[in-house]
Amino acid sequence: MEGFPYNLRKFQQDIITTITNTVKQKSHLVLESGTGTGKTICVLAGTLPYALSHEKKIIYTTRTNAQQRQVILELRAIRNKTKDHQIFGLGIQGRANMCLLARNDAKLELGTSEELSRYCTQKKKKTQAKRSDGCPYYQPFVTDESKIEQATSWAKKTLPTAEDFIDYCDQQTICPYEANKQLLKDAIIVVVPYVYLFDRTIRNMLFEWLGIADEDIILIVDEAHNLPDYLRDSFSAYLSTYMLQSCSYEADNVGNPTLGTSRCTIATFCTTLTEIIRDLRDTYVYRVLEQGIRTTTENGDAFIPSHELESEIQIRLNLTPKQLTDSISDLITYGEKIQELRQKQRKLPRSYIHKLGLFLEFWHALEMKQYIKLIVDDAQGKNPRIEAYC
Repeated sequence: MEGFPYNLRKFQQDIITTITNTVKQKSHLVLESGTGTGKTICVLAGTLPYALSHEKKIIYTTRTNAQQRQVILELRAIRNKTKDHQIFGLGIQGRANMCLLARNDAKLELGTSEELSRYCTQKKKKTQAKRSDGCPYYQPFVTDESKIEQATSWAKKTLPTAEDFIDYCDQQTICPYEANKQLLKDAIIVVVPYVYLFDRTIRNMLFEWLGIADEDIILIVDEAHNLPDYLRDSFSAYLSTYMLQSCSYEADNVGNPTLGTSRCTIATFCTTLTEIIRDLRDTYVYRVLEQGIRTTTENGDAFIPSHELESEIQIRLNLTPKQLTDSISDLITYGEKIQELRQKQRKLPRSYIHKLGLFLEFWHALEMKQYIKLIVDDAQGKNPRIEAYC
């Protein structure tokens, strides 16, 4: 309670005591409290003393960057009150926000986390090889350790928000993403978007940066009522006719190769898929009233049978099940080659063909106890899509 930076209200003391007891008992707590009741400061006050005295780290997950900023501001208020400089925290945002190359390049900014990660890895290798086309923001990590030490000292002294830290690094020509990684082991609290914890690959990476096992984590999920919908959307996937148009365009640019033994070109495969999706929409979503007026189902979507898409592809392209599986593998392989080619051309390593192959592979192997397959009418009939909804 000594570290609480504001006038303490009775119900806040009850909340803090409950949280403290929960952490000591290694138990779980769901807390519901109205807007403006000081949930953020109460949660920090209830967990920080235990974390400091037991060498634990706090992972505070938020849905928005604004909520992330609030956590750092409240943490700063606690440190100002206690004068305890062990209290240090960091806000981490996605690569699209923290990569200064992406922030200054509209095309890079639209890249997915996977695309930006590949692009970043290649740029770092070029920097380490002392090539002129490397990343200027990564350069200090190779040639100027004193500059990184200065940035680290500044961060520990000021306890900046993620936005403040990004602006500082931009002025000093330092990569904030890489600098954050070096600071993480000194942080008692790390504030991250949901994806950093609920995506298995990113979570493992985060724990590795923190240098700590998962049993030494105190986890706080802010606005947890949003979590079910967030997770459903995260684990769902869709394929739209607009994306198939992009695949066809990409195929034409690389000579429209044939898919294995099917003797079917990628463009033909995409055209056929587009026709199937439109026909599925017409069959399951549209209905004709007695007056002859065509309308859609209430939500503009409908269930489709589990294997109907695969059956239609095989029938219309005269493929065996093995030929379809091989064609999907070929799409992934061609897509990887396109990614490599674009990378050599210093472009974002994006391939719509690769995304198509991965989607079809995912769709084909779905566990139907966890997913439903939908046909969705979108953009007023201009962009229908199939969707694997978790």
